[in-house]
Amino acid sequence: MTISLTWDAYDLHGWEQFSLTVRHELIHAWQYHEFGEADHGRTFERWIDALDTTQHCERFTSPTGG
Repeated sequence: MTISLTWDAYDLHGWEQFSLTVRHELIHAWQYHEFGEADHGRTFERWIDALDTTQHCERFTSPTGG
């Protein structure tokens, strides 16, 4: 699993949106570490409020980087 965060995304979307995305992606990293996969299901939903993020966030780029 690879999570890529770029200065371009930060510059384009600003701190509020970017930090929301970082927290969102941290949940996926934890899921992958604990379960070997990541999704937006029940284990994800458990962390939304604690990390002050959303279940879905704006995509900055395609999953393949293009």
